[in-house]
Amino acid sequence: MHHISIVSQNVEIKTIALNSKKITKAIFNQIESATCFDSNLDFIGDQYFGYVKDKDLRILIWSVEGKLKRTNLSVYSKLKKLDETDCYTHQDIEWFLRKCKIQFDIYDDERHRSTIELKAADAQQYNLLLDKANTFIVEVLNHQLYI
Repeated sequence: MHHISIVSQNVEIKTIALNSKKITKAIFNQIESATCFDSNLDFIGDQYFGYVKDKDLRILIWSVEGKLKRTNLSVYSKLKKLDETDCYTHQDIEWFLRKCKIQFDIYDDERHRSTIELKAADAQQYNLLLDKANTFIVEVLNHQLYI
C-alpha cells in the first residue's frame, strides 16, 4: 500500500490596488488598452506591475505618466521565429512587422490567400525583436497579479 501525505505550502498571492482598494474585474475592464513597446520593442512605460490572466490571455498592467494601461502580451507570445526562405500568412505577423517598421511584401496566390515575404536581413531583424519581446515577457511572467 502507498503512503500519501499532504504537505502545507505557503503561497504568496499578489493583488493590485488603486487608492488602497483592490482592483475589481469591472475596473480592470476599464483600464485603457495601449501598446507597451515602441518600434524597437523597448518598454515605454514608467513601470509595470505584473500580468493578469484573463481567460487564455495574459494582460500586462503598467503605468505611464501616472496612468494605468494594459497590453495583451499573448499576441506577442504567439509569434514564431522566421526562416528567411519561408512565406507567412499576413494575418499572423503583419501587425508586428508594421509596428516594428520592418519592410515586407504581400502577395496573393491563386486562391486569394495573402502571404508575406521578407528579405533575409528583415527576417533576422524580426527574429531579434521577437527575442527581445520574449525576454521581456518571461520576466513579466514572474509577476502574476490577481483581481
